[in-house]
Amino acid sequence: LRDQMAAHAAKGGNTMADVSADMFDRLAMSQTVDIVPLLPAHPSRGWTGVNMYVDDKGIPKNLPLNARASDLSGACGLPTQVRGDAFISRLCDDQEDKFERQDFTVSELSADSAWAKEARLTNEERTARGPSQVPSSWLGNTQQQPARDEEELMSEATHHRAKGTTAFKAGQYDVAETEYRQAAAALDGITNPSRRTQADEQRLPVHLNLASACLHLDKPFDAISACDIALAIDDKSVKAWYRLGLPPPK
Repeated sequence: LRDQMAAHAAKGGNTMADVSADMFDRLAMSQTVDIVPLLPAHPSRGWTGVNMYVDDKGIPKNLPLNARASDLSGACGLPTQVRGDAFISRLCDDQEDKFERQDFTVSELSADSAWAKEARLTNEERTARGPSQVPSSWLGNTQQQPARDEEELMSEATHHRAKGTTAFKAGQYDVAETEYRQAAAALDGITNPSRRTQADEQRLPVHLNLASACLHLDKPFDAISACDIALAIDDKSVKAWYRLGLPPPK
């Protein structure tokens, strides 16, 4: 972030000396989101669209790769790397007096869903006519990276999961959350069907543990998201249903 600020200041004939430490700290702690129209609202769809919301400082903060969100964005015709958490929302917005949130289910988080296929066609046509719809804050990460070895990803996931469990037992719930998210990101990068079952065997406890850590950190909505993913893997998971209904620990 400091390097980006220095480059921006230089364009205006200034230096980082003109930026106070307090100003830099305030900026570093601020958090806003980029809104990415995966499926742009259009009158042909009754002004209904699907957006992705991500941290606009994911790259400067060096947040972990969100493989699942990156894959979904790529499937929608917007190849990029998403860093940190991502939230998906369906909405109806005619840019005038109509605006409403609409249901978007976990089962629709698939490249094979009807809306994602429509999004790919729409974005490919838009890209052919003009600039990509990927936010400028993502520039520099718009190229797909070479696929990583899935054995390496499994090993990485196991490593982060173990570190998360150690931190959780020590009461370091913020560290545990970070480790579990990194484990989940590694497992989401495993797409080979022959390894997917093995990956899901780890993904389930990782997201269950992540939910528990989020509850201890008083992050109920993050806990709900983790439980939703766990239930998408195993809709009979007793722990997922139980933690979905738990209030944050006092």
